[in-house]
Amino acid sequence: MTSLGIVMFANESWAAIGVRQRELATWLSERWDVLFVDRFNYRRFPLRHRQCYRQLIVSFRSPRQIKPRLWHWMPPPLFSLGWRQRWVPLLNRAMLKHLLMRALRNIGMNEFILFCCGHTDEQFVGYMGEICALTDVTDEVTGFANTDPQLAAETERRLLKKVHIALATAPSLYESKRHLVRECYLVRNGVTPERFRPAMENRLPLPDDLQMIPTPRIGFVGVIAEWVDIKLLIKIASWRPRWSFVLVGPIKRSIALPDLPPNIYLLGPKPYDMVPAYLQGIDVAIIPFERTEFITRYVNPIKLYEYLAAGKPVVTTPMGDYDGLETFVHIAETPEAFASAIEVAMKETTPQFKEARWRAILDRSWQVRANQVDVILRTHLQRCHGLKL
Repeated sequence: MTSLGIVMFANESWAAIGVRQRELATWLSERWDVLFVDRFNYRRFPLRHRQCYRQLIVSFRSPRQIKPRLWHWMPPPLFSLGWRQRWVPLLNRAMLKHLLMRALRNIGMNEFILFCCGHTDEQFVGYMGEICALTDVTDEVTGFANTDPQLAAETERRLLKKVHIALATAPSLYESKRHLVRECYLVRNGVTPERFRPAMENRLPLPDDLQMIPTPRIGFVGVIAEWVDIKLLIKIASWRPRWSFVLVGPIKRSIALPDLPPNIYLLGPKPYDMVPAYLQGIDVAIIPFERTEFITRYVNPIKLYEYLAAGKPVVTTPMGDYDGLETFVHIAETPEAFASAIEVAMKETTPQFKEARWRAILDRSWQVRANQVDVILRTHLQRCHGLKL
């Protein structure tokens, strides 16, 4: 057999450090040739936008080599599926396949496994010339705002029927999808522990904007979206005016924040390389998610692993999956319990506590998760295609 690799249709760009697709692609490239394809840019009228012209030109270039077996490629702009017309996926497939084949020839990848990361990739499965297809199910797609639940569910069902393998990041997702697909496996999120070890050992300089905030600091790092319980934070901040609540991350445009108490600090988005430094500077890390059917039931947050890798005590609202890490997490069902849990967590900052948390996530690293995917792929290829790799 000629060179067999993996083409990953990511739902993030390569610039998004620390996200699942980039981390899996990086570690899989230790054993496979991997082409990481940036998230698709869908437009109703692509050629009306200057950015799309630039993107089209870039898509004709050879993929950029990141490391010996890993490449990054910018795909052409595509037509929005919002048209809901039969010609849209036909045109998208024709344009994408032509340029993708060109990109693969340039890197010498002759056959490939298609690794999908979004339900709208359904239009491409079975048409790109892949030897087999896999999809990564990281969320319940019907639960997001501004989404047509019926259309999203129908598209995902078609995708799961087409692919050979599905990965699910949480047990609830696995249970809800496994009957729709030929093979389904639980592969949770992870972390790169070494990135956060300096924070655990207090070896990083604290960011200037964090130094100006009084201690104790209670911190959340992530996107401030509809699943973050702002009302809970406001209530606890009003009860504990001497605590500083630090929120690090972008605020979704759809979120209208109410007037916040003076002890809640919004520091905005930060480069991912700075996340360990911000975690080092907080005393307790929190995950104040809204308790909803579509968010907390199916979530397996990457931030849980990152918090523990930085040695931080964690307080969270109830979620569907803790990956066996309940021993290291304070789970609070009410605002009163959440405030009490933070008080207890503040006392758990000794080196022994920190080291135990860091060691707990060593077997939950992205490398371990990628090894799981590697075994799944090789087993499938041998059993279903007679390929011994």
